Amino acid sequence: MSDAAPGSLLYCQGNWSFKLTPDVDGNEQMIFLTGDHAGSVSKVPGRNGLTPAAPYELAIYVDSIDGSKVPQKLPAVSFGPKGAIIHGHQWDHHRSPVAVQMDGSHSESDGQEYNFLPSFSLWLVDADKSRVGNNPIVSIGQATP
Repeated sequence: MSDAAPGSLLYCQGNWSFKLTPDVDGNEQMIFLTGDHAGSVSKVPGRNGLTPAAPYELAIYVDSIDGSKVPQKLPAVSFGPKGAIIHGHQWDHHRSPVAVQMDGSHSESDGQEYNFLPSFSLWLVDADKSRVGNNPIVSIGQATP
């Protein structure tokens, strides 16, 4: 079990992941953001995560809003009424989609058609939503600062 709260970044064995809320069986889960299993949802190993202290939080930035209605690569992000959503799939089940919000909760399909953006970066932001520092915590795809 991890001491990190849902919505925390985890760094384990050279890969970044994002912690999710426990599933219906109470299992802790994460979605891999980098590495060979990027986009996959897996159980959380016993690792601590990176959780920003108030007034800081994590935010997703994209280089371009040009995306695709069909995901070309996962993980990918989309933006809608619920804010930023990270899209992935169940472990070893690429046709079983998973969508999660920035607080780590699973996002139910609301029937909207997503614009999947495969390049994004996670930044630390302050209370004014301004980026902190010159570089993101992690970049996915071709995202750059």
